[in-house]
Amino acid sequence: MNCDIDKTVPSGFGPEHRIEVFGTLGPKCADAEILLRMLREGMDGIRLNMSHGGLEEKRSWISLYREAAAKAGKPAGLMIDLQGPELRIGSLFAPVNLSEGEKCLLYFQGNSGVQGNSGVQDNSGIQGNSGIQTHSNPPDSSGIRDDTDSRKDALFSTDIDYQDASFESAETASLMKNDNEASTSIIHMPALPLPGTLSGILSPGDRLLIDDGKILLKAEGPLAPSKTVCGGRAVPFVAEVLRGGRVQGKKNLKLEGKDVPPLPALTGQDYRNIALFPEYGVTAVMQPFVRGKEDIRDLRRALKEAGSSHVRIFAKIENRMGMEKLPEIMEEADMIVIARGDLGNDMPLWDLPAAQMRISEACRACGKPFLVVTEMLSSMRFNSIPTRAEVSDIFHAVRDGASAVMATNETAEGMYPVEVIRYLRKTSDAACGIIP
Repeated sequence: MNCDIDKTVPSGFGPEHRIEVFGTLGPKCADAEILLRMLREGMDGIRLNMSHGGLEEKRSWISLYREAAAKAGKPAGLMIDLQGPELRIGSLFAPVNLSEGEKCLLYFQGNSGVQGNSGVQDNSGIQGNSGIQTHSNPPDSSGIRDDTDSRKDALFSTDIDYQDASFESAETASLMKNDNEASTSIIHMPALPLPGTLSGILSPGDRLLIDDGKILLKAEGPLAPSKTVCGGRAVPFVAEVLRGGRVQGKKNLKLEGKDVPPLPALTGQDYRNIALFPEYGVTAVMQPFVRGKEDIRDLRRALKEAGSSHVRIFAKIENRMGMEKLPEIMEEADMIVIARGDLGNDMPLWDLPAAQMRISEACRACGKPFLVVTEMLSSMRFNSIPTRAEVSDIFHAVRDGASAVMATNETAEGMYPVEVIRYLRKTSDAACGIIP
């Protein structure tokens, strides 16, 4: 796609141009009255993050959203954000708090590529090789899960240093270390599950970014220094916390400066969700970590087979590969998404604004609509008004030609979802020259 870049006039910009405003559906706004207020404040559609589960699990939320849209007299635009080829930490029964300077244990879930199966089962029920079995009880009628008997137990027998590792709770590993022949000591440390695909890739000195880089870990080495495999299982790694915080399950993960084996554009879970699009009235889909036109074509084929060819495809640009392949991605996608969270993990943060500018210019030159997302109103998770920098960010994204803006955690988990939409709408309208 050959396009001449016009750096002065945003595509479709003017008083008649109305920006699409999206929120994200989550526990803090899964209420018919709150959703109705968000729609009346100017929300055009809502995103549902499917990296954590299936559409069936969110049936009640979707019903509440449809109810609110009907009362507001607006279309119930529903955008599904697929799982895609993104690395994520595994499920946690409870958030893990990591403090700078402390040690944590990184263990590998699922199929790690290690020969031999030790009867591992993770939350998905897939057999793997980590030596860990998770017992998960379903929630009762109140929606509360009884985890009194839910434990992660693992045994890594080695003849080096650590003789036993047992996961006593959802977030703590207890390690029995032989200090000498006469005594032992118990060491407790937080434990995080990693994808099994990293078991043969993670090396001492590697840095891992979690949750859009909010958490930074440095791998020190295997639990048993002389071994990478023990009893057919990948030996866990000990890591140092360089930048701490609260870690929740299924958050994105980046292994800094290393490539991982290519993963399919769509996961099994993605295909299962796509098959349900007609039933749930899905109108748009976000495809993570798009690496080229073939990823988009795979998704289009899946949509066609599911009877959802009309569903708009939003291609998320989340790394340098996506930026390099942007011309061919623009040919296939309906809209480009400048997803600044993972994109900011793939480069120094001070290079991110220039990357956003280059993508914006390329889209504008080709007349391709684009959406800007990530931390647009991050402070409003806890505050009822945004910072001056945040409203300036929204304003300039629209002035640079964005056709849409989106809030994620701000509405899904934040305390002021209605106010978030109000500021997104009013700032976007101000940038377009629209006077309420």
